[in-house]
Amino acid sequence: MLEHVPNVLIVDDNPGNIRVVDDTLQMMGCNTYIAFNGADAIVLAEKISMDVALLDVNMPGMDGYELCKKLKRNIASDIEVIFLSAMSSEYDVISGYDAGGDDYMTKPFNIKEIQAKIQKVIARRKQNDRLLEQVDNAGNAAIATLSSSMEMELVAGFMGESYRCKSVYQLASTIFDLLNKMNLMATIKFTVNEKDYFFRDVGGVSNLEEQVFSELKDSGSLCEFGCRVVLNSASSAFLIRNMPIDDVNRNDRLKSALGMLLKIVEHCVVSFESPNVEYPPTQTNEIISNIHSMQSSANTVVTSALDELVLAMRKELNVMGLAGNSGNSLLKLVEDKISEIKFLQIKGLEIEKFFNNTTLMTRDDGHVESGR
Repeated sequence: MLEHVPNVLIVDDNPGNIRVVDDTLQMMGCNTYIAFNGADAIVLAEKISMDVALLDVNMPGMDGYELCKKLKRNIASDIEVIFLSAMSSEYDVISGYDAGGDDYMTKPFNIKEIQAKIQKVIARRKQNDRLLEQVDNAGNAAIATLSSSMEMELVAGFMGESYRCKSVYQLASTIFDLLNKMNLMATIKFTVNEKDYFFRDVGGVSNLEEQVFSELKDSGSLCEFGCRVVLNSASSAFLIRNMPIDDVNRNDRLKSALGMLLKIVEHCVVSFESPNVEYPPTQTNEIISNIHSMQSSANTVVTSALDELVLAMRKELNVMGLAGNSGNSLLKLVEDKISEIKFLQIKGLEIEKFFNNTTLMTRDDGHVESGR
């Protein structure tokens, strides 16, 4: 019995031929679907996802070559097509290949040969699925890391903007601008000289939101409930109302970026309360260092991911027999992933340029500024 149960389409205008093939495949545990002409075969293939199609070549109306072209082009480009024909000339075999076929068997055929070819098809498709998963995982890892570094770039840009904020009102507006770029909705609380200030990106702050801040202020730096999360520090707090709980990777990246953002905001709020308190150079350098480290890590992950793709392709392409159209789905996914990664690498270079053009300048009075 096969581990993966394939759906096999059998198309032949001779009921006797179909019965022999159908009995063989049924004994193997395959799901078989029968059509006596090309038109009926197309109807079946549109309704059911087929793994393999066994096609007679000489049929009235639409022959096997034309049916193969229609199946590959219009319905399922990754379907494996095996021609079953009494004709065995070089011209016939080449015609089958040109039509997009994957194999060619001549009648009368051996039952064991059909079984072996079906087994080979299933093994190849399993290898194909495994490689597709490797490609997808490698690409997603690179994309997630680069996305994280770009979110941190936004936080780094905010740090420069925060120096210009002279009031809690300006600071809140600058925070909302940043969170909007991250597609986050938020309510913010600042405490300056024992007075609470509340701000909301849209509409007014509700009594319940104020109560949430009050209830959770001593509950730790991070409190999560559903798609909402509260981040606390001594003088400032965020209530994010739409965290992406269905996307675990992005959710974790955003919490890291928001935690870094809250550290910067806390220093700003403290400076409003005590104007003589300057932004500590060591903590500024720590934030810059953490963000820059993420960018370096992103470049390493991208390079590693692309290397893994190349190695995987070299290892398995020949084994999978990617002739003609049989590897279209795999090659398309690889091309899409590499294009996606290359785009993000360009963004990564822009981030690197940002840090290379950014310097920390300490004035004589100890105040730290971001210089561009």
